[in-house]
Amino acid sequence: MKTNTHPLAVPSDLLKDLRKATQQTGLSMADTMRQSMKLGLPGLVERLSTDPLKNLKPFTPEESRRCFATPDPEFDALAAHCAAPPRADSRSMKSDAKVQFSFCRAAKPRLHECRCAL
Repeated sequence: MKTNTHPLAVPSDLLKDLRKATQQTGLSMADTMRQSMKLGLPGLVERLSTDPLKNLKPFTPEESRRCFATPDPEFDALAAHCAAPPRADSRSMKSDAKVQFSFCRAAKPRLHECRCAL
C-alpha cells in the first residue's frame, strides 16, 4: 500500500490529549492519529462543509418571528382556502371527481381550479 508522509505541527494541548488517548487505547501514536482522523472526518465534513445546504440550522423563535412577521396576503388567502371545509358544488359534477388546485406559470401567479375526474 502506498503511503504519504505529511509533517504536522501539533499544539502542546492536543499532543497531551493524543498521548493520553494512546495510553487509554494501547495504540501507537501514529495509529492513534490515523484512527482519530478516520473516525473524525465524517463529522468534520458535516460541520465545516462549504455546501450551504449541509449547514442549515433551524430558525430561533426570534428569527422566525422576524422573518414571518410581514404578512403575505396571497399566501394567507390560499392558506384560508385550503383550511376551509369543502362545500357542495352547485354545478353538475360526479361524486367521485376531485378538485385540484395549481398555480399557473403566468407573470403573476393566480390560483386556478382544475376539475378533472381522477
